[in-house]
Amino acid sequence: MPDHLAGELALAALRALPTPKLKEIWNTLHRRIHDPKAHPEPGDYDVMDNIRKVLRDREGPELQSGREMVVEAMRDMFTNGVD
Repeated sequence: MPDHLAGELALAALRALPTPKLKEIWNTLHRRIHDPKAHPEPGDYDVMDNIRKVLRDREGPELQSGREMVVEAMRDMFTNGVD
């Protein structure tokens, strides 16, 4: 399958998920990327970018910035621990 089609399918699948599930996936990937013991997959960054696009489409750019997502992920990581 060509890369551009795979990317469109992945984005469509993310759009079908509810917002809380998207944020949960984003937080999990963020933890994995920044955990020194974990080994992030090459596609993790692409998935995070796609989730950010979907959330901005839903909530608007002023409601959900990348910085807010990072702050939320860090707060969650320090209060709940790393998986």
